[in-house]
Amino acid sequence: MHGLMLPSGNDAATSLAEHFALIIKEDREKQAINSKNPRLAKLNEDGEYEFSSMIYGNSGVDNKKGLNSRNLVRLFVEEMNKTASMLGMENTTYSNPHGM
Repeated sequence: MHGLMLPSGNDAATSLAEHFALIIKEDREKQAINSKNPRLAKLNEDGEYEFSSMIYGNSGVDNKKGLNSRNLVRLFVEEMNKTASMLGMENTTYSNPHGM
């Protein structure tokens, strides 16, 4: 967190966004599994879950491809905007994790 106060805080904010996006991704996948909705999560022939892109929103995250930083940051920013909306912050829209 101290890294956010340094002049290079953008890198720290992006790193934190990537970290928390992985947690968000796992949480959304757990919710999809627990929903028992086959349109959100279903088992394939290998016994692994395949998730619908609906649970990742417009972030570009896909459980079939490797994760990349850009898509993880998009997922985090999407969650920031969702939270801002839930808090009634009608005139707030985030486009990145660092505000620059």
